[in-house]
Amino acid sequence: MKESVQSILISTEGEYILQKRDNKPGIGVPGKVVNFGGSSEVGETPLQAISREIREELCIKLLEDDFKLVGSFVMKSSLDGEDRLRYVFVARNIKKADLILKEGEAIVFAKTKDDLEKFPLSEGTKIALDLFYKNTE
Repeated sequence: MKESVQSILISTEGEYILQKRDNKPGIGVPGKVVNFGGSSEVGETPLQAISREIREELCIKLLEDDFKLVGSFVMKSSLDGEDRLRYVFVARNIKKADLILKEGEAIVFAKTKDDLEKFPLSEGTKIALDLFYKNTE
């Protein structure tokens, strides 16, 4: 089964940091608000994958020790319909001024759980956030 990774990023101000996806053909969940992350490459551990994805998408270098595994779940890919094992990580104390968006339409900031629910979140992001809430509250 293919694997992917998602990150719940929290700024130094305590805000959630997410990505508004481009509304382009050929990408998963276009126009939705999602966690940063992506597919694992062959031979990568989930920690290596999330570190790489964050570096590629936001131009910040987080070490593997900066991430904590929240949990995992299986869900079909919106691109190919295949099951994917998705690992969810959290990283805190992200400096917003250091972020440079390289993928997606925009960086989205949300102060509270209620604020998050105002956005058109992808199903995978909703599941990942639920895992986070259950494991951190």
